Amino acid sequence: MGVLPGEEEQVRVTAWRWYALAVFSFAAFMQGLVWAVPGPISAVLAKELQCDSDCDALLVNWGPIMFIVFTFPQAWLIDHSLRSSTLLLAALVTASGWVRVASAYIDDTSTVTVLLHVAQALNASGGPIAMGAVSRLSQLWFPAHQRSFATAVAAEFNMAGVAIAFVLGPALAPEDGSGGLGALWWALAVPPSVALLVALLHFPDAPKTAPSRSARMQRDDAVLRAARGGGGGQAAAAAAAAAAASELASPLLPPQLDDEEAEAAAAAAEEEEEDEAVAAAHVGGGAKGRRSAGARAAAGPASAIGADPEGARGAAKDRPTGACGWLSRLRALLFNFDFAVLAAGYAASAGIYSGWGPLLSINLRSVHVSESVAGWIGFSATMSGAVGGLAVGFVHSRVGSVRPMLLALLTVATAAFVVFALSCQPTAPRSTALPHPEWLLFLTATVGGFCVNAMIPLMYEASVEAVFGEADEGSVGAVLALVNNICCLAFLAVPIGSGSTAWMNWTMAGAVAVFVVVFALWKERGRRKAIDLDAAGAAALKRVDVSPLYDSIQVL
Repeated sequence: MGVLPGEEEQVRVTAWRWYALAVFSFAAFMQGLVWAVPGPISAVLAKELQCDSDCDALLVNWGPIMFIVFTFPQAWLIDHSLRSSTLLLAALVTASGWVRVASAYIDDTSTVTVLLHVAQALNASGGPIAMGAVSRLSQLWFPAHQRSFATAVAAEFNMAGVAIAFVLGPALAPEDGSGGLGALWWALAVPPSVALLVALLHFPDAPKTAPSRSARMQRDDAVLRAARGGGGGQAAAAAAAAAAASELASPLLPPQLDDEEAEAAAAAAEEEEEDEAVAAAHVGGGAKGRRSAGARAAAGPASAIGADPEGARGAAKDRPTGACGWLSRLRALLFNFDFAVLAAGYAASAGIYSGWGPLLSINLRSVHVSESVAGWIGFSATMSGAVGGLAVGFVHSRVGSVRPMLLALLTVATAAFVVFALSCQPTAPRSTALPHPEWLLFLTATVGGFCVNAMIPLMYEASVEAVFGEADEGSVGAVLALVNNICCLAFLAVPIGSGSTAWMNWTMAGAVAVFVVVFALWKERGRRKAIDLDAAGAAALKRVDVSPLYDSIQVL
């Protein structure tokens, strides 16, 4: 990635990015582990709580239920403070763990049931952060060529926690009842407590310098929006625009202006407004606010960034700030067609898989697969997907194109889940249906899980690219995870009872098959990429009008 002269002072990466990624990813890992663990130990919980499979499924259902409740408040928090979001995530998972530990020392079954549901709800309340903050973290901390990989790490660690649940649960709470639940609950309480302590000691909101050009532009826009929201009218908006321009040579945010600089910026803006008004009068108003990008660049950074009277001052008056501004960007996200296509594809694949995976032990009872073997199948499927997501994120960081990778993954996933569904058909004796059913179940579930989970970082990155400049990364991630959980909840809401579970497998296969066609017709967009990777994008950083910054990127 090329760097313009002087740009190395305002775009710089720091080694602390790996620390931030590690702390957040571990907290997300524990959230996924705690959420998924009731599924693999459903038989033990049924005996402990004296309930059936539907009762066990309700524990898992708390994930999507609480997600729907807290998505938008936590999306706002993610967009405003990554540190606060991470601390809240770690605190919720920690509290959930210690409530479980308390339940292990209580004999009353009804009280234990209530405590386990409270613990599951507490952990589930952190889901919007664990799944929604991944793109925000990568945008704030990582350069363009590492963003996809960072997104993959943060997202797939949550899925890796789900995978570990398939092994850890049966290992510490075996089906024969020899282990009990106490050891498992302690194992789910101590690690998130460590993560919370580490995050409290040190976890900044963002590095002092932006790691990419697009991140830099977002910071400049945030400075301008803060000035508008804080009052001061025309002078404040002009001063903030000049401050954003002066930041091209300063690594610290927010930039500081003394009184003389603020007055000079306001006076320059007023003078230019008068000049443009005169020019507009000569040409019938057609020239107002239409200077070329070259003229703006020649006039200097302050003029290039903040002098348009229909830009800085008009946007300061018309564009909402604070909570209203965030809501307007959220609305733009929800009505963006490209994002809607990506969100639907993500929900239909990863959302249904999120419900299908934790209930695998119940699903495979119809073909007489033990809970232990089902746990290993679930572990293999989910862990392969987590590893696959890291590999796909690494490749995408260097290839850059999402659509062909999505099509390939969806096609292979469709084939794998169709074969899995056929192998689970209870219409014939198991010995005559397939020669090696457990081997085939392992293979098809692993391949299907690899493909579905490997798509997750691609969906996040493609969504941010599609709406960059219109919405914030935290909102993008949270809404993606919301539709994921709505689909998961709908899947889990179907009563299981003692009937056939074949519908689970055919629903999974059909969901991914539909979106092979959808993404074959979808057109990929790369708004952020144009700024970060193209030479024209680098030049746009110095000639773009940051009032509003996102709406006037000349290279798009």
